[in-house]
Amino acid sequence: MRKLLSFIAIISLLLSFAFPVAHAGTISKTVQAVSNKVQYITAGEFVTSLLMGAKVKPNGIADYWGKAVSMGLIPAEVKKDKPLTRAQASYIVWKLINSVPELKNKNIPVKAEILTPWDLTIRGRGYLYDFLTNLNFVMYWADLLVIDNYYADGTRETKYVWDTLKGYIMRDDFEKFLYDFAKKNPDKLKVAPKTEGGYIKYDPATKSYYYCLPFENGIKNSLLSPDTKYAIDFGGTKWNLAYDLRRNKYLEEYIKNYPRRFALDYTRFAQMADDYTKIPQLYREPMLRLADLGIITPEMSPLFVAKVRFNPAKMLTRSDAVQLITRVFDKSKRDVYDEFVWQLRDYVDMNTGIVYLWDDYKKDYKPRMSIYNKSVYNKLKSGDVPVFSEPKITFRMDKLKLLALIKEIMNDPVEKYYWTKFWNNRIGNSFVVYSFAGLEFYLPYGRLHLIPWEDKGFNIVNFPVGWVTPVVPKAYLAEVKKDFKYYTSNNVKLPPDGIVKRYGDVYMWYVNRFGSMNMAYWCSVNPSNSNFYPNAKIMYAKPDPNIK
Repeated sequence: MRKLLSFIAIISLLLSFAFPVAHAGTISKTVQAVSNKVQYITAGEFVTSLLMGAKVKPNGIADYWGKAVSMGLIPAEVKKDKPLTRAQASYIVWKLINSVPELKNKNIPVKAEILTPWDLTIRGRGYLYDFLTNLNFVMYWADLLVIDNYYADGTRETKYVWDTLKGYIMRDDFEKFLYDFAKKNPDKLKVAPKTEGGYIKYDPATKSYYYCLPFENGIKNSLLSPDTKYAIDFGGTKWNLAYDLRRNKYLEEYIKNYPRRFALDYTRFAQMADDYTKIPQLYREPMLRLADLGIITPEMSPLFVAKVRFNPAKMLTRSDAVQLITRVFDKSKRDVYDEFVWQLRDYVDMNTGIVYLWDDYKKDYKPRMSIYNKSVYNKLKSGDVPVFSEPKITFRMDKLKLLALIKEIMNDPVEKYYWTKFWNNRIGNSFVVYSFAGLEFYLPYGRLHLIPWEDKGFNIVNFPVGWVTPVVPKAYLAEVKKDFKYYTSNNVKLPPDGIVKRYGDVYMWYVNRFGSMNMAYWCSVNPSNSNFYPNAKIMYAKPDPNIK
């Protein structure tokens, strides 16, 4: 780590001071030249710094450019003494990663495996639901997949991906989804537990299927008894086990492979970007690949929160170059646009069954003890609420507007101040909320929470601006600030259902809900279109014509 920091410091100095000193008598011209030199990096300087970091030996004495050319890293249009674009720099980096074994082993998976929450349970890697969970709750989790990436250096990276199935809102449509599956696959509508992998086993003595959790010391969780075709949940609902992915491997595989809102690999960024077609063909894959790795991070579109921009023709500045090169060699500095690291309030050690809770005062996890006997651990048991098996998870979300809100709050200095001063440094949490279904995120500083469905009314009315930084496209930022100041003044009388104003693809709802004061609420969807406040006055903001 110390060597890496030293390298970064050296590179920063090289990139900052690699220009001539001005001489007296040519001040104005030289200042402009130096300004340009400081702002942008040449391709030669960038390649030298990059190859030095990768410990690639130059051709001859310090001929890193010649080495890069011989390695096939340099596009024909890139010149050594000229600046280079973000797209060109991405191409060079991606080619280098593929050319240097150490970088390739750490960045390009040799194997990727897609798992369902049920896979996590039977493999003893988490406890999101079990054989007792109601079928509707199991289907609510269908939007969640887990991606394991395995690398040649022996490491595994796990990402929890909330990516909704295309054409369905599982909270409302899971029955339709199951009926559609049956209609399209009548030959696969049958009880067929997944015994591949050895996690679900068959007991010939009882002619039943079962699985064991690591901490249960061989206790068999009975999944299916002989001739059982139906189950009754805790609410009294009866269902055919052929419609249960825990008992029908074909249904589970169908859910796993069903098209989602976004692709599960690097190509999802092509779907998000409103300037993807502006990326020259040669540079498209490199930019998408580096965005997936978090080495480059696209920016939010100035017109839409739910769109991103790569700005492929933007010239690479020296500060851009330092950040990019640092991220190539230090994964902790990377930032994937649609991902964030979520620290949980509790997690379970699946080897022991002990659940650990975050202690706000001691700033550490402590084992949960029995409320009846403080010397006995309160261990996980069948039917418990869902819990993950690690204290931090990398989470990817397809709801880009809610994602932007989460990231904004996590990085907001005012929120961090309140977090430290008033909220005892409490950390976030995520778990199933059965009343709304799906995951719920308690934002890190204790005051706000949401679930990853943008059309849910629960999300609409819970983000008063003033508590939350309004996440609006840049082209609308000046107008939303002006509107906020005006409509939250108590001298302004608002309609009974308030005013809903659209800024690009997000909304502000200005209303006096409680008869005491005017307030502004940030909304990911139009609240008046969700049958909450149908009589609200609808207005549309105009983007700043100077911001495209």
